[in-house]
Amino acid sequence: NVNEGLERAIMTMKKEEQATVTISAEYLCGHEVSELVCANSVLYYEVTLIDFTKEKPFWKMDTHEKIEACERKKHDGNLLFRAGKYWRASKKYEKATNGLRLSCYLNNAACKLKLEDYSEASSLCTKVLELEPLNVKALFRRSQAYLKTSELEKDEADIKRALTIDPNNRDVKLVYMELKENQREYAKYQAEIFGSMLSKMG
Repeated sequence: NVNEGLERAIMTMKKEEQATVTISAEYLCGHEVSELVCANSVLYYEVTLIDFTKEKPFWKMDTHEKIEACERKKHDGNLLFRAGKYWRASKKYEKATNGLRLSCYLNNAACKLKLEDYSEASSLCTKVLELEPLNVKALFRRSQAYLKTSELEKDEADIKRALTIDPNNRDVKLVYMELKENQREYAKYQAEIFGSMLSKMG
């Protein structure tokens, strides 16, 4: 029964933050106020966000958990829609749709890596990151693609970002070690080329 406008405001708040929330007329109609108030007034809330529970990140779920999470969001969306809470229902449906889409993109990216289609693997991971910028699995798989195409700067950027989000991820650490080895080899190669050029000039 939380006012939709209030919920929108709360979603932007941090833990223990205090705020005065102003609800305009467009969010009042059909809620807890009379039609007179709805037409002519705004509503003020004094809010303290004491605590909140974060959902498990989608990229940390296995396939079964992802499907269950999407089904739950779809079910919640249906209940909210029937209650006339269309904005909240829409948000639930968006999460359910995106969840399934992201899972398919990531699985397809894994296939493309196996098929050595590194450009398409990178593109699929980028689509995931546009929707979910902190998705470690997408960063990890895109970094693998960049490593295979010798795009070492992009690879390093993705790996460092993934390690910032999940510093204990073993797979990411292994790719980072491989990247560093490739960077050493490339630096050695450049030094040899430069030395050869100097010797010819001398």
